[in-house]
Amino acid sequence: MTCRLLIWVILLLSSPSWADGIHLKIAVQEGYDKLLVIQELEDFFVQSLKREGITVSFTPLPLGRSSSLVSKGTLDGELIRSELVAQNYPNIIISSKPLGFIEYHILYKIKNTTINEDQLNKSRGLVILNTLTVKEDLKRRDLGAEEISSIEQGLQMLKSGRADYLILPDPIIASLKISSPKTFVDVRIGKQYFQKVPLYFCLNKKHLELLPKIEKALSKSLQEKSKEYKLLYDFFNPNF
Repeated sequence: MTCRLLIWVILLLSSPSWADGIHLKIAVQEGYDKLLVIQELEDFFVQSLKREGITVSFTPLPLGRSSSLVSKGTLDGELIRSELVAQNYPNIIISSKPLGFIEYHILYKIKNTTINEDQLNKSRGLVILNTLTVKEDLKRRDLGAEEISSIEQGLQMLKSGRADYLILPDPIIASLKISSPKTFVDVRIGKQYFQKVPLYFCLNKKHLELLPKIEKALSKSLQEKSKEYKLLYDFFNPNF
């Protein structure tokens, strides 16, 4: 009887429902991780996956390095990226649907009266390093833009007159309005959106079987709590 009981306990402890919870190490773009909108997104992931017994920790890294580490399996995934990352890194898989859609706008100095959104080829642009979709669009439009390492560097160059415009995503601009309102005393947001990009949750392909479970958890949270995330509400894909 004692032997049977021992076997039963061992089987229960080795079953998935009794196993230790899954922990994922997720990369988040360095320089963006302190922004309110990214903190909201991190909280959304943490709360969504917790109901499935999945815990998450975030590691701030430059975009190029984060994709490389996820592809190697050193990290488990990236918070949000375009589908180009999966095309460039074959060991990375993306969610079956975009988690959200992001629009990019340009920022430029109010005193800059020469800038024309329809003729940006005559102006000096800035783009955050390794922003793949924006770089593709710049190439398609035959526009040159200098790559920079951080938002802070871009804003400094913009305000000092070393550049004419800076390309940033709308949620980041909205977050900056809250955290750094003085930034917009002498900076204007372009009227036309520069580009609209679908963004996906990314994982190393070793987690292929886990991806549907994560998608289900995120979808349920979107249906129940998306309005709680004010900076992300317009970003989220209602059909995720």
